[in-house]
Amino acid sequence: MSMVEINRVPRNGPQQPDLPEHRLKAIEYGNAAFQKTAHELDVTTKQLTEAQNEIARLKTQVGSLQEMITMWENRVQSAVSERDHAVADKVRLETIIQTTIKVWIEHVPAAFIVDMNQTKSAIEWRQNPGSNDTAAP
Repeated sequence: MSMVEINRVPRNGPQQPDLPEHRLKAIEYGNAAFQKTAHELDVTTKQLTEAQNEIARLKTQVGSLQEMITMWENRVQSAVSERDHAVADKVRLETIIQTTIKVWIEHVPAAFIVDMNQTKSAIEWRQNPGSNDTAAP
């Protein structure tokens, strides 16, 4: 054989040596198993990419939800603080009112209170002379 004959490969690919039937079936089975595994790898790789995309989308959604939760927690904390201030103001005002009433009761003579009631009744009678009360106080 010359060098030209050794390096020359036929256009249809290398010639297959004559193999026994069981060897040809083993090659076919091995090739089919390889192709099946390669296909499963392609499907699994596609599923992995889809799962990674879904994870990225869900991470973004979780981040947005966490921001909303933080915002609502801040609003609730603000409302609680506002409520606490309102309750403190209410207690302070109730104390002022109770103290004022106590001082008023202790220092205003009862005759003055009765006189104020009669004056109020007279004023009302003058504003509505045709009311059920016929006599002026």
